[in-house]
Amino acid sequence: MILTCPACSARYRLADDAIPPAGRTVRCAKCSHGWHEMPAEAEAPESALAPVALPDLAPPEAAQPAMTPIAIPTPEPDEPAPSTRHGLLKTIIAILLGAVLMILGAAIWAPDVARYGGGELPVLGKLFAPALPAPSPLTIDVTVQISMIPTGNIMALTGRINNRTPVTQPVPPMVADVTDSSGRIVYSWTVPAPIAQLPAGRSIPFDSASNAIPPAATALSLHFLGTPATP
Repeated sequence: MILTCPACSARYRLADDAIPPAGRTVRCAKCSHGWHEMPAEAEAPESALAPVALPDLAPPEAAQPAMTPIAIPTPEPDEPAPSTRHGLLKTIIAILLGAVLMILGAAIWAPDVARYGGGELPVLGKLFAPALPAPSPLTIDVTVQISMIPTGNIMALTGRINNRTPVTQPVPPMVADVTDSSGRIVYSWTVPAPIAQLPAGRSIPFDSASNAIPPAATALSLHFLGTPATP
């Protein structure tokens, strides 16, 4: 038999003999409402029986287990392929980095090639030849005299600085490098500039001397400070 709660309409399935012919008081397990229930074929007696709480019964609708919804995971998006622009940017960065390293290496190596001689610069030295010191637009005419004294040799320099350009040129100090027969520098000294600026087409005399010249000295190279040395 089926019992229906008059308060909340919850329905319960009972055995046919669960309600005696005289009826019985029952209580809804859902809302706790109590009422006197009679069997389907019998009429209710004048006196009510003591209420008896029925065990918690599942409604008929709960006889079949409810289906629990299953969450379907959202598929992860495919990893996007690297764009052509990103690859091009990497290529440009690699090319620029390589060029910087070549310039730095040549700037260090090219002056060493020129310093130690050996004729014509290699191909890499030619490409980065501007890294070498630029020659001065001024020229030097010099006369060298060496005197022997008991305390050592004296080297005296007499000459002129010439500006054959059409503009005024700054006059830097000069460096006197004394070399031996193998070309090795054995002594150097600085010759101060006789003037700061030399007008176009003009020349100016200078002189200098040193008394610490080694006996092995055989040649002199006089050049402006910061320019290549020339014998």
